[in-house]
Amino acid sequence: MKTLKQLLSGIEYKKCNVDMDICIENLTIDEQESMPNSLYFSLKGDAEKINDALNNGAVAIVCQECVIDIPYIKVTNIRKAMSHIAANFYDNAHKDLTIIGVIGTNGKTTTTHTMAAILHENRYKTAIIGTLGVDLDGELVESDLTTPDPIELHKIFAMAKAKQITHIVMEISAHAIFFEKLYNVKCDFAIFTNISQDHLDFFGDMDNYIKTKTDFFNSKNIQIAVVNADDSYGAKLIEQNKVFTLSYGLKNPSDVFAVNIDYKNARTQCVINAFDKVFELDMPILGEFNVYNVLSAITVGITMGISNEIIINALNNLPEVPGRFNILKSDITVIIDYAHTPDGLENILSAVKKLAAKGIITVFGCGGNRDKAKRPIMGEISAKYSDISIITSDNPRLENPAEIVEEIAEGHKKISNNYIKVVDRVRAINFAVRIAQKDDIILIAGKGAERYIDEKGTKRPYSDKQTVQNAIRRYRSDKVDN
Repeated sequence: MKTLKQLLSGIEYKKCNVDMDICIENLTIDEQESMPNSLYFSLKGDAEKINDALNNGAVAIVCQECVIDIPYIKVTNIRKAMSHIAANFYDNAHKDLTIIGVIGTNGKTTTTHTMAAILHENRYKTAIIGTLGVDLDGELVESDLTTPDPIELHKIFAMAKAKQITHIVMEISAHAIFFEKLYNVKCDFAIFTNISQDHLDFFGDMDNYIKTKTDFFNSKNIQIAVVNADDSYGAKLIEQNKVFTLSYGLKNPSDVFAVNIDYKNARTQCVINAFDKVFELDMPILGEFNVYNVLSAITVGITMGISNEIIINALNNLPEVPGRFNILKSDITVIIDYAHTPDGLENILSAVKKLAAKGIITVFGCGGNRDKAKRPIMGEISAKYSDISIITSDNPRLENPAEIVEEIAEGHKKISNNYIKVVDRVRAINFAVRIAQKDDIILIAGKGAERYIDEKGTKRPYSDKQTVQNAIRRYRSDKVDN
C-alpha cells in the first residue's frame, strides 16, 4: 500500500484534484479488475470505462484527457506515467536486479534461455520473462504477453526480489518499446539479435519497425549493448556507438566469434574466440542462427566475469527450449519450431537442409489479422528449401484460414507447385507423417510450444507436439523418441 503522493514521486503531472494522502492498494488498466482503493489508468480516456472503474471502487483516475468530472491526475504521457507509478508502487524493485534484455525479430526466446543456463550454472538465481511465460527460478507464472505490461512487469520484479533472485533475462518486444513498457527501467545489458520483416500490420512499414527497435539502444535505456555485427542494422548500431557496445558475429570483425563450426549427431561443435580467450564447445543445438544466439550469451557472460569453464559446461549441456528446434524421432525425424517470420523460416530450413539425408516436408501457415505481406514471401521460402510443402492453418484469429492458405500458396507457386493445401492443422500434420519416407525430415513451423489455436475469437486447446506424437504412433510405430 502506498499513498498517492508516494506513487507520484518523480512524476511531472499537469493537474491533480485528488487528496495526495489517499492510500492506493491496487493498480489496474482493466475497469473490471478495479476494486476499492484502486488507481485506474485510462489509456484512451473512455468515459464509460472510467465510470465502471469508479463504480468498482477506484478512488482516482490517471489520464491524459478527462471528459467527465472525476477525481483524476492528468499527465502528459499516460504510458510513461503508468510505468513510473508501477515502479514506485512495487518499491522500484528493478533497481536491485541485474536486467538483461533481448531485442530482435528472431532468436529472443532461445537467447534468453541460453543466457539463463549460463547464469544458473554460475549459481545466480535467475528469472526469465518472455514468450513462454515467466520462470522465477523454477516457479512458472502465466503471462499472455512477450513483455508484460508495466503493472504486471513491476509486480514480477518485486516477486523476483522477494525470492532473492538477482538476475532477470527478458525478451523486449517492439510493441513493448513502442508502448514505453520499460520506461525508467535501465537494462544492465541489452542483446540485439537481428531485424527482419514482422509486425507490419502494427508498424505500417519496415522503417517504423526498425526505428522502434534500434532507438531503444541509447544510454538512457542501456548500460552495455551486445550487438550482432553481421546484421546490417546491428552494424549501424555499432557504428553509431550511442552506448558502450560489444559485438559478436561469424562474418564481420567482432569481440566474440566462432570458427570451425561443424554439425554432427544433432550437435554443434565449434571453437570460440571471446575477447581473445579461446575454447571449444560441443552443444546439443543445430543451426547457424543458434550459434549466433550462443555467441551473444557468451559475450554477456564473460563481460560479467563468469569463467570459461562455467560457460562451457552450461552450453555443452543446454536444456531443450520448448518449441524451438524440438526433435521427435521414429523412422523419420520431425522438428517443431516457432519460426513464424520469413527470416525465421529461412534460418530453420537452411539448418534442416544441412541435416537432410533424404526429403524435407514443411508444414506451416501464417497467423490471421497480422502482417499479410509476409505470407507469399514465406511460401517462396518454403518452396526454395522443401521437397514438398503442406500449407495449413496457424492462428487464423478472425480471418478465413482458407484465404490465408491461398495467399501463402500464391508465393509458393512462383517457385514450385510442389505444395498441398490442408487447412486443418491436425489433418496436415497427420498427412505429412503418413506420406513421409524413411529418414525424411518433417519441419512443423509457426506455433512451437503454443498450447492453443486462436480462431473465431476463441482459443481452443492444441499442441503441435501432441499432434505429432499421436500421428507417429498411428502411422509409423509405437516408439517416439523426444
